Amino acid sequence: MLNTMALNGRKSPITIISPKGLQRFYKVYQETSDAHETFDIHFIELGTEQKQVITTPRIKITAIPVSHRLSCFAYKLEQVNIERPLNVEACKKYQIPVEAFKNIKLGEDYQIDPGKVIPNTELTFDSHEPISYGYITDTLFRPDLANEFSDCHTVYHEATYLHILIDRAIKTKHSTAMQAGEFAKKASVNQLLIGHFSSRYLSTDEHLHEARGVFPDTHIAEEGQTFEIY
Repeated sequence: MLNTMALNGRKSPITIISPKGLQRFYKVYQETSDAHETFDIHFIELGTEQKQVITTPRIKITAIPVSHRLSCFAYKLEQVNIERPLNVEACKKYQIPVEAFKNIKLGEDYQIDPGKVIPNTELTFDSHEPISYGYITDTLFRPDLANEFSDCHTVYHEATYLHILIDRAIKTKHSTAMQAGEFAKKASVNQLLIGHFSSRYLSTDEHLHEARGVFPDTHIAEEGQTFEIY
């Protein structure tokens, strides 16, 4: 994937959050392949089986350990510091310079001179509520973690097997489509996306039917498809 990004002309750096060991693996890949790199790659490795929080200027990422044969984490992504849409006409009216727009969109007032401050509410419009998204894959069914994702709008949850193979799911530490629906229902999210299906299935229709039997607003996460988080 990283090589594909480079071939597509990516220049901006990328940060990868992962269980411990991925950076070493990537270094071996670099040394043994003709990797075409056009951007910097930074790794944040999750070294212990504990919940960890990584905060960026725009997104708060919570890594939550789940149950699999290897070290594996679920992730919750929450927007922070949401920019407010500019009221362009108001900015023109007060002749506010472009270089001040960034701070204004982040909620700051604008001071014209020591005796006059334009409140931010005059220069911007209300923004949407922060969006939150949960990503849960490669794990045994963990209903005890539902509260961790109860503030998420949309959750992606693995649904490797149909529930008739629940014994297989437990043995391999995966989840069923029904269990994915149960997790979304318990977490009271708005929308569920399911994926990570076993290659034994030629169609995902039964997975969708099974999950929707528990949680109606379920969709198949197909490659290349986009979804609105709500």
